[in-house]
Amino acid sequence: MVDSITTGSGGPRVTIRNAGSAAVNDAFWVDVYFNPNPTPPPLNRTWQSIAPYGANWGVTQSLAPGESLTLTVGGPYYAGGSSSFPAGVPVYAYVDSINYATTTGNVPESNEANNVFGPVVSTAGGSLPAGVGVESAPESLPER
Repeated sequence: MVDSITTGSGGPRVTIRNAGSAAVNDAFWVDVYFNPNPTPPPLNRTWQSIAPYGANWGVTQSLAPGESLTLTVGGPYYAGGSSSFPAGVPVYAYVDSINYATTTGNVPESNEANNVFGPVVSTAGGSLPAGVGVESAPESLPER
């Protein structure tokens, strides 16, 4: 589940948590959507397909029950996004957002409804600093 989204001049920051009783061992995508249409974002819609700005991460680490992970632009698992982010627009995050082969994402869960978080209003806009790195997507992630 998504615990929080914050936005700043360095882009979105998303904290996710395994709210289940078993470890999450499958890789999954996290998408952040700035001003998406429709809202809330539906499953299997990348940020690029429904929002003018956004970012995504391909998480490949296991998460134990109760364990949290904070995702940042340019940090581990960052897979790409906009070069700038606007202020004053609605922002949503979706954990386990993409797996075209299913209707539940890549991680089977007892509660799929808690995978979407938002809206929050972006509070700071701006461009990303030069040299923000992007990791290539490992093969363990579903195709985007």
